[in-house]
Formats: sequence, C-alpha cells, structure tokens
Amino acid sequence: MTSMKTLLDDSFYHRYSDLAEVIRHVSDHPKKDLEQQYRQMVFNVFIGNRDDHEKNFSMLHGDNGWQLTPAYDLLPNTNNNPEHGLSFTSTAYAPTVEEMIQMGKGPFGLSKQRSDRIIQEVLQPFSNWRQILEQHLVHQKDIEHFVHDVKKRIK
Repeated sequence: MTSMKTLLDDSFYHRYSDLAEVIRHVSDHPKKDLEQQYRQMVFNVFIGNRDDHEKNFSMLHGDNGWQLTPAYDLLPNTNNNPEHGLSFTSTAYAPTVEEMIQMGKGPFGLSKQRSDRIIQEVLQPFSNWRQILEQHLVHQKDIEHFVHDVKKRIK
C-alpha cells in the first residue's frame, strides 16, 4: 500500500484533481478508481470530513494490480475550521453540489449524469441518520450539529 502523499510531488498544497491524475497514471483500473475517488470526495464534503489530506488516500497493489483502497479515516470535523486538507478547485472550502458536478466532469472524467447520480447515491443514506445516531445513543447536541451541517452542505 502506498499513500497518495508518497505518489504526489513535494508541493505543500494538493487538490482532488491531483489525486485523479495519480490514479490515471498508477491504477490498473483508472475508470473504476476515478469514480470511487469522486465518491469519496463527495462523501467527505457531506459529512464535513475536513481531514481529507494526502495520507488518507492510498493505492494498493494486489492480484489485480494497483487500485484505490477503500475509504478510511472518515470522521466529521466538529471544530469551526471550514478548510479541507485537499483543495477542490481553487479553494479548500467545501464546494457546492453544482461545483462537485463540474469537478466530476473535469478531473474525474464523469458525465454530468453520472456525477449527479453518485451525489444522489451518497446522499441517500443521510435520510435516516438521525434515527441511526439516536439508536447508538449519540448525544442529542451532537446529532443536531451533525444533521444541521449535512443539510447546510446539501444546498
């Protein structure tokens, strides 16, 4: 397993488009991995995971060659810092849904329809998160904070 940090240049700031470029060059299944990386980016935006830096994305070599690892270290941030570890386009602030669709078409090579469908697939489980969080005895204040933040990012 090799982190994206290892595979990227020594620049201090990287973008999700830089990860897409690495996938195009390293992956033995770039179309599948680009779609998966896009899905991970969208999920990070919606849950408010701003700890999405280069060491939290990796490529794994196995029987089928190099491929993107499953997502890991996915936690919503509870602090007030709005900047993500990776930039989206020209900013590290969370993009709008329309900006994410544009990114899908750009660096990830997805159609507008496929980008939109992935966004809807990522959003679908959020419809019952309140009940899931309550079932797991998450403090009501944390539930309200999380649900409010997700709704704010969906707009």
